[in-house]
Amino acid sequence: MLLGLDNFEARRIATSGGFEWIVEGGIGTSLSKPRITWHSLLPSKELGRRLFAGATENRELAEKEFFEELKRTPGQCGWFSFRNVNASAPTMGLTAAAYVWGEAKSVCTGTKQQVSGMAYLWPSLMPFLRESLFATDNVIA
Repeated sequence: MLLGLDNFEARRIATSGGFEWIVEGGIGTSLSKPRITWHSLLPSKELGRRLFAGATENRELAEKEFFEELKRTPGQCGWFSFRNVNASAPTMGLTAAAYVWGEAKSVCTGTKQQVSGMAYLWPSLMPFLRESLFATDNVIA
């Protein structure tokens, strides 16, 4: 199951959904710290609660601030509209999707390792972080 959900509650539900394996990714809501994350894991309700512990009550406020910040940039960089649908920071989503597809390829070729990853998109010299979710996690065949 490949996921690109927009809130932690949906991610917690997905980890309890009975899927064989989950690869998910997402983007943050700050352009000053443009962070993307991804996970590849065996579904587990407990792990889902631990990884996606954030609350979603103030999500609308964070989204509003994020979109307003995009609209204030010169030329509204990172904000565009296509067929009356607004999209923000498309390069962030595309980069997150690339990491997700990299993890999905590992899963499809039989290299199933539970990992968590994170990267800041700029400055571009910052390396990404990809680590095992469990200290004893070996490759699962």
